[in-house]
Amino acid sequence: MSYTTAIEEVAVITPDTLTQEFGCGEAQKACMPAFVFSVAGQIGFRKALEHLVDCKKKDCLSLRKKVRESMHDKLKWLFSEHVLLGCMECQSFLYGVRQPLNLNENKNFATIASHLSRCPHEGCARLRRSVLLTVRDSVSPSATSKDLF
Repeated sequence: MSYTTAIEEVAVITPDTLTQEFGCGEAQKACMPAFVFSVAGQIGFRKALEHLVDCKKKDCLSLRKKVRESMHDKLKWLFSEHVLLGCMECQSFLYGVRQPLNLNENKNFATIASHLSRCPHEGCARLRRSVLLTVRDSVSPSATSKDLF
């Protein structure tokens, strides 16, 4: 007995679509995807993290601050709930014995953002999605001081 599987259409992401110019406006939009768990939302957030690490423009300074604070708040919450997301490589760096890493220090944010933008492991993908949910709520124009968790 033989089985045949037919694939009608496959969407392929080519390298030239990944290397297109990614500016401050795109980074802002990528931090507020309509669907956090979509492939496009994840790719956009990865690009936004890469952009925020390197960009020194005024537009990105406030966005970087919001993203950094949101990531730090999410890490503190995850730590308090004993949910340590991320791959083995970054878990040892992210979570200390008594408290998570302080992402408000620029070097720490740059290290973690660079890692999360490139890491293919499922643990980091889960951490990215978790962080993006919080980032989206804090970056959104309708964000308030409500509890974002």
